[in-house]
Amino acid sequence: MAGGRNPNHDLRKVGEYDVELVIRRAKEKYPEASATLIPDHGPQYISKDFKTYIRESGFQHVLIAAGYPQINRKMERFYRTLKSEKIRQSSFVDISDARTQIREYVAYYNKERLHSGIYYLTRKEVLEAKMKQRLAERKQSWTMHEE
Repeated sequence: MAGGRNPNHDLRKVGEYDVELVIRRAKEKYPEASATLIPDHGPQYISKDFKTYIRESGFQHVLIAAGYPQINRKMERFYRTLKSEKIRQSSFVDISDARTQIREYVAYYNKERLHSGIYYLTRKEVLEAKMKQRLAERKQSWTMHEE
């Protein structure tokens, strides 16, 4: 549909309120966790009000250097994985279906998928500070199998 607006592409830009909502929900779900927000230089991330909100929320706020997206490599890697494991492997009926399938994939990615970069644990296990426990369990299991 060259030159026209595709009705299936009604995704809007992420605004400051959207980011604040995500942060609020994260703080409610994981009140003891601390985090660093490492965004690009989008207008929603550089406003004075947003910087104040982040600071008051107990988060660190570090902007990536302009022109160096590799600094935000964890998110870039996530987007690459999302595209290769979900988006390119799926057919979406409409935008609502795409959102649902992507939301389900993100839940799987965070709660069930094992990640080689974090010792084949889930992101949820790491967030819940279970890395040492899981690695100790593995070591004990290996020791039992060797005997």
